Amino acid sequence: MPFPWTLQRYIFREISKTFMLTALALTVVLGLGGGVVNMMKLGEVTGGQVVRLMAMLLPLAMALTLPVAALFSATATYGRLSADNEFVACRASGINMHVLFFPTVVLSFVAGGTCFVFTSFVIPRMVRNLNTFVSVDAAALIQKELNRPDGIVVDGRFRIYADRCVASADDPNRITLIGGALIEMDQGEVVRYGTFREGRINIERDRDPPRLSAVAIGVSSYDRRQGAFFEEGEQVFGTTDLPSTLPSRIKFLDLGELLHYRAAPTAWFEVREKMDDLRAAARALAVQSWLWRSLRDNQRLTLEDDTHRYVISGTPPSTMPMESGFHLEGVHIDQQTIAAPSKVDADYATIDVGGDATPTGVSVRIQLTDARLYDGDTTIRRSTLILDPVHAATAVLDEMNTRSDEQILAYAGSSPVEALREAGDKVAVEQSRTLRHISGVLHERAALSVSVFVLVFLGAALGIVFRGAHVMTSFCISFVPALVIIVTIVMGKQMAHNESTYLVGLCVLWSGILTAAALDVWVLGRVLRR
Repeated sequence: MPFPWTLQRYIFREISKTFMLTALALTVVLGLGGGVVNMMKLGEVTGGQVVRLMAMLLPLAMALTLPVAALFSATATYGRLSADNEFVACRASGINMHVLFFPTVVLSFVAGGTCFVFTSFVIPRMVRNLNTFVSVDAAALIQKELNRPDGIVVDGRFRIYADRCVASADDPNRITLIGGALIEMDQGEVVRYGTFREGRINIERDRDPPRLSAVAIGVSSYDRRQGAFFEEGEQVFGTTDLPSTLPSRIKFLDLGELLHYRAAPTAWFEVREKMDDLRAAARALAVQSWLWRSLRDNQRLTLEDDTHRYVISGTPPSTMPMESGFHLEGVHIDQQTIAAPSKVDADYATIDVGGDATPTGVSVRIQLTDARLYDGDTTIRRSTLILDPVHAATAVLDEMNTRSDEQILAYAGSSPVEALREAGDKVAVEQSRTLRHISGVLHERAALSVSVFVLVFLGAALGIVFRGAHVMTSFCISFVPALVIIVTIVMGKQMAHNESTYLVGLCVLWSGILTAAALDVWVLGRVLRR
């Protein structure tokens, strides 16, 4: 028998009309709800901004409404055909019942493919645009961040707070901070804190994402390591990403980015931050080992940077110290600074390698006990003398900088220093967590798209069985299986984020779809037999 094109066009026209109307109604309702929430955040908005905001929110709402709309349209259309005894007429005419589901196949491919494209590519880009749109008022956004417990984090280790911030009337990208405070962190430990009279923040909007740079004026701070107060006229901080209303999250990444970070999880910023801390600790340990070996083998060591030069001699401990810093006995130091050269003797000294090691150098601090400072013919005695830190560059840093992330993790894992092993464990834990989140998002998006196929066929079969000509009957029939699948997907994704329930979570995530697919086979077989 020839393919019944006239009947197929009729079914396809009916199912497409119901699908488009249902998708449009649900999308507008959900999109309007999200738009109202974000307009409340924005305060006063213009008509053009409302239209632009709605245009950005509609794809997000559409990804959620397409599966339900496809299910409802298939249920309503095939239920109406069954109620009107159209299938009885087709069977009596000798039409193969299998071919009547061809419009369902087309609808499922269109709705499922659209859902996959939206969740994997369109929505992540829309979220970024929405983030930029909501973050137009940079001064209000920065003020919000300043009031948070963590403040604004710059340079990866400074936290800045302020009583209030004022945007410049001449330049919207320049913001003044009034009555500020700062905290310097080192591997989770507060090493310096203080206040500043005034600060400036400059926003670079020509970069993606936008970045900000900060300057603090009139800084008064206390260094806990040196046990001393410092006054600085100005402190310049490095650039950092502008805080966003919708912060970077794995669920906001598109498919290409998810696959990239799954292959290289240390590139993700949360893992990268802990990896940078581990590299700094590894650099500090490597420099400390080099200092100890140099003094042990030569009884002499030279440290210098642009402003200081120390020639140190003394007796180090016989074994490599397992903690930060080591001690010297019988110390003599020839120091040359911008002010004047001088000599210092001490019975005892502590050399501390800072944990803020950078690729170009590492901060070395020297504290002397029972020191004797020689100034010409005058000898000045100090029970404790702390020399200015020297930011020394060493050959061992170049070697550490060439190591890959995997080599640094292996170096930390085999290190006898407990603090370094703990930093390596933190990287491993964060990396594992990131991979689980990426896997959960990939499975969630795939499951949401695949669910459209099984739901559309299930809706068509249930519509025939229950002869759901009534709108409420069709809605109830289609709503229950869709709700079950959405609940299992969300529940399974959340469980997959935890290490102990990762595999169970993936099973739960796909369980609703597999159950619906089995129900498809059973119901369709029953329908076709009838």
